[in-house]
Amino acid sequence: MPSQAVLARNQNKRTLSPVISEREAGLKAQCIRGAANRCMGMDRDAANTDAAAQQDALRHLEQQLRQRDETISVLQRRLEHFRVWLLGVQAQVSARDPQIIKNARRLYVGGIPEGTKEEELRAFFEGVMASTGAAVAPGPPIASVKVSSDRSYAFLELRSVEEASNAMAFDGILFNDVNLKIRRPSNYNPEEAAPAGPDCPDPCVATAHLAMCKTVVEDTWDKIFVGGLPCNYGDEQVKELLAPYGSLKSFNLVMDKNTGKSKGYAFCEFSDPRVIPQVINGLHMQCLERKVLTVKRALEGNRQGGGSKSMAPALGSASSSTRRQQQQRQRAAAPAQRRRGGWCWQCE
Repeated sequence: MPSQAVLARNQNKRTLSPVISEREAGLKAQCIRGAANRCMGMDRDAANTDAAAQQDALRHLEQQLRQRDETISVLQRRLEHFRVWLLGVQAQVSARDPQIIKNARRLYVGGIPEGTKEEELRAFFEGVMASTGAAVAPGPPIASVKVSSDRSYAFLELRSVEEASNAMAFDGILFNDVNLKIRRPSNYNPEEAAPAGPDCPDPCVATAHLAMCKTVVEDTWDKIFVGGLPCNYGDEQVKELLAPYGSLKSFNLVMDKNTGKSKGYAFCEFSDPRVIPQVINGLHMQCLERKVLTVKRALEGNRQGGGSKSMAPALGSASSSTRRQQQQRQRAAAPAQRRRGGWCWQCE
């Protein structure tokens, strides 16, 4: 049997257990409250830190906006100062020869669709100039529109030399399903017109959203020469020939100024230059209405150490003897196969 001392200790434990449990519960609750308070304090500190960071970022943004507005204001004043000076120069040039300013404000617009009216052309260009930033001041930028008697081309006169230069950026713009050709008039002299204002478009004129195929093909490695075209082919027929390979960035069918007919060759550049090998492989040496196409990179001779000029103009103006020599070379290099029921070389 347990001794009296053991019994007493057990009795004390039973007596003290509720007291100890109550104290432990109190300590636990106190710890929990302390931890909760610390967490709440940390949350408040973090919230205060985030709010302070947001306030700093907002103040920094406001400062940047003020600096930007100040910069814009300075640039606007400088631009206005430049335009006032330019007006003075133009007045001097106009006093010396009024025709110089007039020619610098005029543009030739070729390839307009049949039946185009002057009001329609005016509304189109004024809308485009307003939407792209080509108009430098409020109000209509087109002073006059004159369509030729045969309705194939027109002349625009703009209210300023600067706006006429900006409108040059619209070369190749799509108007009633036709790409317009925009040029300076033949009596425009860039050296005489230099004091009158800029001779090229402002780079800020926004044309990226416009449907365009420029009519001037730049001399780059991606420029393609297409020769041997039937002389009765127009722009649209040649474009249809090229259309399966992708969209065109620029295109120019070279015309004879005396006859108004095609010289039988064209230049083009595709929006995606990666299709060029497919174009050459698909069209070169193909027979088209009793003619053989020559399709290659226009600057290929230059890249290989040839002359400084493109080979295309020489082909377009070659004499009959030169053409016979070309045909003989093509005959020797061509694969011995029949095309469309006969030798293409005998169709010439």
